[in-house]
Amino acid sequence: MEILLFLPLLLILMYVLLIRPQQQRVRQQQSLMSSIEVGDEVVTVSGIVGHVEALEEDRVYIEVAPGVTIAMLRQALGRKVEHPTEADEDDSVEDDALDDDVIDDSLEDEPADHESTDGGARRSGRHRDDDGPEEIAG
Repeated sequence: MEILLFLPLLLILMYVLLIRPQQQRVRQQQSLMSSIEVGDEVVTVSGIVGHVEALEEDRVYIEVAPGVTIAMLRQALGRKVEHPTEADEDDSVEDDALDDDVIDDSLEDEPADHESTDGGARRSGRHRDDDGPEEIAG
């Protein structure tokens, strides 16, 4: 008798946790694919960023560098890059001004990477000797 009460609850829980979120993701992906237009900046699921050059029924042609266009399936589009509006830019300018007021004294003592004379060996924070690796006694 308890199983008859437990089974519908289990089915409802499966729907809420598994089926419904998957349906929402499918709807979001379909709306993304239908909203893509030529000239939009997009990011693929593999992380490639580029501008849409042309659209076909199931393919999209993305320019990833000047003169370099790749063909991809529409399903491989991860998201559309949204550029900030003027109101967002005004807020970020105020945030940048606040960040400039705070100075970390620990960074002032170290030279910048472009000022380094050791050919970039200080990038990891460790200084590499030119003598090579040390020998370890057995």
